[in-house]
Amino acid sequence: MAWYTVLLGPIVEAVKGYVDKKQEAKARQQEIDGKLQEKKLEQISQAEDYAQAFRIAQVQNAGWRPGYWTVVLSVPVIMCFVPGLDQYVFRGFEALDQTPEWFQYFLGVSVTSSFGAFAIDKAYEWWKAP
Repeated sequence: MAWYTVLLGPIVEAVKGYVDKKQEAKARQQEIDGKLQEKKLEQISQAEDYAQAFRIAQVQNAGWRPGYWTVVLSVPVIMCFVPGLDQYVFRGFEALDQTPEWFQYFLGVSVTSSFGAFAIDKAYEWWKAP
């Protein structure tokens, strides 16, 4: 056996052991990263499932309010196209303009609460879509 093998053998073994440990640590870290990524994807999926369930519950629990406000908001639009009825629409909006600001605010809150949140949610989904 050569003298350099005797001297360099332990050094080579130490370097080899160091490299092996580094590779094992890297493999473990990749495994951990993979598990974390799977967990994140699972959480995102659950969050989307919860959001969908919440939207369905909103629609199911909305009751008659969205239908009521759809009819109320549609009537003036239809009246504008019937000859002679447009004057009543204009007078009605002039009368609404004379109501107190707090009443106008609560009217807006009422309409928004009945189907505004659903519409805002749909608009957000449309906006974030590629």
